[in-house]
Amino acid sequence: MWSFIKVYASNVNLPWCFLGDFNALLHSHEKRGGAINNHQNACKDFQECVSTSGLIDLGYSGWPFTWKRGNLAERLDRGLCNVEWKIAFPEAYVKHLPMLKSDHSLICLQLSNAMAQNRGRRPFHFLAAWITHPDFRNFVDASWNVHVS
Repeated sequence: MWSFIKVYASNVNLPWCFLGDFNALLHSHEKRGGAINNHQNACKDFQECVSTSGLIDLGYSGWPFTWKRGNLAERLDRGLCNVEWKIAFPEAYVKHLPMLKSDHSLICLQLSNAMAQNRGRRPFHFLAAWITHPDFRNFVDASWNVHVS
């Protein structure tokens, strides 16, 4: 699989991402529990594949692990993308959903967290009466002409 991903990444010049069960740890901290003599850490081949292919982990929200058996939990499922895709969808992340009748969590690609930013607030509505206010134009000019370093 690692070879396929590297070949794909080197041949595609478009924004792309993929999600799924990679059945490998990208980082050692993505594992908790298990047998004392089980020293499985991050998969070097997976790390090399992600690095060589210029891929970015989309991150996640929710419980940090996507697979569990007994006292062993690991993050095996994730989303990866190239730089072009991350630029197109800068707020994208993967949501880890609850495990239902499976040892894996479902994962959901969230392209934007607009709902989280607007939680508890009413949506913006323009009121045409605002333009009749004598200072409307100055207010808009001052609001839109902000110089930020």
